[in-house]
Amino acid sequence: ESVQIREKGDTGNLPLHCGLSSGGIPFTTLKFLVEKYPESVKVRNYCGDLALHLITNCLEGMETSKKNINFLLRTYSSHSTSAGIQEKRTAVKLTELENKNKNLEKMMKNGEKKVTANIKHLEEKNKTLERIINTEEKKTTATMKNLKNRSKNLKNTIEEERSKSGIR
Repeated sequence: ESVQIREKGDTGNLPLHCGLSSGGIPFTTLKFLVEKYPESVKVRNYCGDLALHLITNCLEGMETSKKNINFLLRTYSSHSTSAGIQEKRTAVKLTELENKNKNLEKMMKNGEKKVTANIKHLEEKNKTLERIINTEEKKTTATMKNLKNRSKNLKNTIEEERSKSGIR
């Protein structure tokens, strides 16, 4: 299994690179790949990209979780030399990644606010509907009582007419 994890494809991508560039890698898979081959976070593909660089390409659709991003940042930092972190390209990608992470957090907060507002709006609509239903139930109950009374009166009238005419 470790041989396949260390094996580069035609573009120089390790399985870690491939999973992150596709965007939908589950955290458990990411963690497994890094635990089995920790140095993979320092391996560049033939374009010179680290796995950390590739994760920024799939953030637009929010397929990559914040948990994956933070895990990769921590792992990269702990497995890189100080010179590696100071490379201009890596620094730029890290900054871009951090900015996208902040944007994701803002989008999530805005989404939560919208959901909360929608829930409040729906609750208000539900209360209005419950009031209407209660009102209609009261009207229906009153109508039913009225109909029962009318039916009772009609039965009494019929009985009176039968007893007057002698028909049973």
